Amino acid sequence: MNMMIYYGLSLLFATSISLQSNVDQLRKNYLAASQDESICKQEIERIKDSSGESPIEMAYHGAYHMLWAQYLNAPLSKLNSFKKGKKLMDSALQKRYGDPEIHFLRLTIQQHAPGILKYNTNIQEDVDQITKHWESLPSAPVKKQVKDFLTSNQLLHDTQLKKLQI
Repeated sequence: MNMMIYYGLSLLFATSISLQSNVDQLRKNYLAASQDESICKQEIERIKDSSGESPIEMAYHGAYHMLWAQYLNAPLSKLNSFKKGKKLMDSALQKRYGDPEIHFLRLTIQQHAPGILKYNTNIQEDVDQITKHWESLPSAPVKKQVKDFLTSNQLLHDTQLKKLQI
């Protein structure tokens, strides 16, 4: 019986490490994917082969698909890629509303999506959720990335900016 518990715990731990390394890789390449088609494609391919998606993986998967739309030529292909990403992002938010990293991902897309898509109605909501749940962001590098984005896009007022300590 003890051997079975040990096996179960080690399997759970290995799965957790695999999931975390996958998410770390998605985080690491996200900014570069917005400017490099090959990185974006590589991450979409890698995540679609993932065995199961956590809400955070689902959000990154969606964000990468929405980024991918910019690299496509045919208008219908662009729209379909964006819609697929939006659906994944919406599902991630339904599963884990309030997660500041998921709100950050949606915010980055909303901030730069073409106006014709009308995907910019939740900008203030996302900023509010990010600042409200700031302390639950997973690491200092993620916090820095989020803070840099928020400040460079002038999305914070003074009281919000003071709250964002790294």
